Amino acid sequence: MSDLLVIRHGQASFGKGNYDRLSETGEAQAVVAAEWLHGNGWRFDAVISGTLERQRRTAEIIRNVYAEKGAELPELEILPGFDEHATASVMRALLPVLIEEEPALAIDAEKLFESKRSFQMVFERVMLRWISGKDRIPDVESWEDFNARVRNALQEIMVRSGRGHKVAVVASGGSISASVRYAMGISDETAMRLSWQIANTAFTRFKYTAERITLDGFNCYGHLECSGVEGILTYR
Repeated sequence: MSDLLVIRHGQASFGKGNYDRLSETGEAQAVVAAEWLHGNGWRFDAVISGTLERQRRTAEIIRNVYAEKGAELPELEILPGFDEHATASVMRALLPVLIEEEPALAIDAEKLFESKRSFQMVFERVMLRWISGKDRIPDVESWEDFNARVRNALQEIMVRSGRGHKVAVVASGGSISASVRYAMGISDETAMRLSWQIANTAFTRFKYTAERITLDGFNCYGHLECSGVEGILTYR
């Protein structure tokens, strides 16, 4: 069998003008992750990320750390299938619908970027509504199509990799949980709730052949806990 290590990107710039850029903490997380992987003997036959800046930058930092230690990694490959779902578009489309159905929700919606509690509550309500399939949003990828996209990206890796390969993929919380959903056959709601628990630069590990993929470890962030860097463990 082969190993697939899926790494969530470092912390992005939540609440800033360009969310898709790593924060200073996100850059530090990527360095810590790379040093742990190198120090524990991980060598990769392929390094892949989605198209998003935060994913690509995390992968580039990992490759740079390896290069500094004299262990060159393969060139970064881009697979759009590992991009995150269109969270912002889903929020813009469905939040007004939910507020119309439940006007009290508007109070928390006004405090999205001021209160972590308000953000999480509103975010959960909107995303669970999206995966229900009750609403069709024009020009926005559906939950079903998102999962199909991630599944296709995984299958592309599975069929082209030889036996005993080690592949690193830098992805996002949603695409990681969709990967777990595919491997484990869990429900839509469980997959969505899992995505909210994934720490920045956490490792999720799979074993795979050309025909089968199984989960071998989920949301491992011991490298952050053992780093000694205050505040380095983050979730968004």
